[in-house]
Amino acid sequence: MMDTLGEVARFFDVHPQRTGILETQISEICPDSKIQKLIDVCRTRWIERLDALDCITELLEPVAAALNEMRLGKYCSETVSKANGLFYKLTSGEFIVSLCVCRELLAYTRGLTTKLQSRSVELYTSYKDVQHVTETLQSIRADIDTTHQIMFESATSLADKVNTTITCPRRCGRQINRDNTEASNAEEYYRRVITVPFLDHLIQELKSRFLDGQEQFIPRATFLLPKQMQSSPNWRHEVFLFAKEYSDDLPSPMSLRAELDLWERKWANVEALPETALETISTVDSLFFPNISTCLQLSVTTPVTSCECERSVSALRRLKTYMRSTMTNSRLNGLALLHSHYSMPIDTNRVLDMFALEHPRRMQMVNILDID
Repeated sequence: MMDTLGEVARFFDVHPQRTGILETQISEICPDSKIQKLIDVCRTRWIERLDALDCITELLEPVAAALNEMRLGKYCSETVSKANGLFYKLTSGEFIVSLCVCRELLAYTRGLTTKLQSRSVELYTSYKDVQHVTETLQSIRADIDTTHQIMFESATSLADKVNTTITCPRRCGRQINRDNTEASNAEEYYRRVITVPFLDHLIQELKSRFLDGQEQFIPRATFLLPKQMQSSPNWRHEVFLFAKEYSDDLPSPMSLRAELDLWERKWANVEALPETALETISTVDSLFFPNISTCLQLSVTTPVTSCECERSVSALRRLKTYMRSTMTNSRLNGLALLHSHYSMPIDTNRVLDMFALEHPRRMQMVNILDID
């Protein structure tokens, strides 16, 4: 289904005449629509994939009308052939049901996807967010009949706009090309074939990517938080297990027990306790609590996703072009840091002073406008 969306978006995007036909159909059928162009399905940008599903759902009727006009009109053979194939794909009952099911179920992951791509995201909060999304999807799976009925009604109304009837494919005694699923009607068939497998796959992917193997490691980092420390009687044992994982990074692991006693005394009579690791680490004296400060830094800097690494790769493509192939390593690192931390204020006078000191010349650098 995602491949079909990409084919349709590229079909209209590569040819100005096709784009003009689509814009005409959108203005006639959906004059109030704010979307005037299809979104291609990106393999790495998950937010764009969700936006592409919303876009094709809103513009399915004008897109089908544009494809129908091109497949029946006097256009080149390539346009007619591709438009004919895409028209039957978009107007099939299987595609429409798959579109509605994916759009409704993936909507539960939109907020999580946006948050995981942000820069200031903590491991524990992300773990809890994934747990909430997974539990919500599991509750939907427990009552799948009601949820699928709502999605199937949405698919039926969408199919009526393109003059399509959602029916079950025919069954035969010996099926070799697809599953011969037994169902009394179309709603039951697509629930067994599309909704249930896709929902189970989505839940399993969330568990395998974020939850499996992390239950024992991620919560241990949170027991250093004062709020968690006061509510958990066994917090010392969990902190020791966490410190054992990173014993080589701790400055003085033998004094960790003493630091925990001092850490507990520090927050004993404090009412306003920090709730996150970022709030806690700003209150830690790294000289007085070196091990605890290191543990909190590890919990904060542990990456949740590879988004920051991908941003660095994208920045490198823009910086080191074919015109800069002879750039030295030090200059490339400097440009990359400037590009990554573009919001950091820079004192230009200090930069000029450092440059003048590192590269002294016989001619003194003087601003002639400041001469009296």
